[in-house]
Amino acid sequence: MRNPQVRIPCEILDEHLSVIVEHKLDIELYLSGSILDSLKPDDAERIREKLTHTPRITFHAPFMDLNPGAVDSRVLDATRYRFGQCFDVAEVLRPALIVLHSGYEKWKYDHDVDLWLERSLTFWPEFIKR
Repeated sequence: MRNPQVRIPCEILDEHLSVIVEHKLDIELYLSGSILDSLKPDDAERIREKLTHTPRITFHAPFMDLNPGAVDSRVLDATRYRFGQCFDVAEVLRPALIVLHSGYEKWKYDHDVDLWLERSLTFWPEFIKR
């Protein structure tokens, strides 16, 4: 049986780390844009070292205002940048999986899935390789 998993924003991980380690909890770590901007490689390494019970780690990537199928190239660039930052942290913490939101919203695309899908399919290859 796997350990229970808790979802926790990275910003408050330190506050709850002792409980997480004591109870051997697996974690889904939410990485907001602001934390990705402030997190340094040494910080990710420090987190890894403090998780002495070697939990199963998953990431929840930032999703607000991001869209890998965006028509607007600036939104696409921002999405690529944020997801790239998340994958950089993943190289240190080695999560079992990363939750990445698709960005598709039927009302934004007037139910035109193909418009979104065509753009989205060109977005993912660089991340699949990582």
